[in-house]
Amino acid sequence: MNVTRFPLVPGPLVRALLCLLLIVMAAGCRNESITPLLPEGKTRAESSPEEYLINLLDEISAIAAWTGPAGIQKKAPTLEKADAESIYVYGEITPAGYGAVVTERHAYPKGMLLITVRKSYGMPLGHVASEVARYTSVEALRRGEPEQTSLTEVFGLGDTIVTRVLSNGLQETFTFRLPVITATVGATAELTRSSIRFALSGNVVVETRNGLGQLIQTQRTRGEADGTLVTRTEYPDGSWRETRSVGEGDGTVYRETRTGP
Repeated sequence: MNVTRFPLVPGPLVRALLCLLLIVMAAGCRNESITPLLPEGKTRAESSPEEYLINLLDEISAIAAWTGPAGIQKKAPTLEKADAESIYVYGEITPAGYGAVVTERHAYPKGMLLITVRKSYGMPLGHVASEVARYTSVEALRRGEPEQTSLTEVFGLGDTIVTRVLSNGLQETFTFRLPVITATVGATAELTRSSIRFALSGNVVVETRNGLGQLIQTQRTRGEADGTLVTRTEYPDGSWRETRSVGEGDGTVYRETRTGP
């Protein structure tokens, strides 16, 4: 077992997969709490229940996959930097006392600035959560006046994924009893990827397979009461990698990585 700990501041089968995706999107989600439409002029941070779930899990996976150098200062670009987007990562303690990993994205869709601040953290009973705030100017960010807000909480309940969403003051609960599947079609079946999200024994699991149906990896995500995010990635050869990430009040994020066997 290898342990590292360091501070961080941050063809036919393809067509069948896509058809399955459409079926799952239509039948796999049940809305347990219907709420009124958003006020006029307001839009949701994400456009569907599936997107809330997928975006949260993708964010936690990206945090776990980070392998950059240690000792980067608060709000230095870390996860990614491109001409059209910069991403900053740092730690923060939420008002509820959870150690959150914050990702702050500055992008220019359609030539206009959009700042998205996402705070991801664990919660008791294995729950994971993500708070998202979107700003259209640096001044609005400094004033703490977002255009959109949402809070997504995800956990496994038996073989069901439960997703609670609070968006611009309106709360909804969604249950996914069928897998939530997305596919990226590559030039060949080997390069095609499908992500299959489901609950198993109370855990939220994401399987990644290629266009031939071969397993690439299995990822399990859970939270802990202090805000720690735990992501375990298992591979077909029996090896695995587990990361534990938690934000601190001084802006740092501490991560522990274990690998095996």
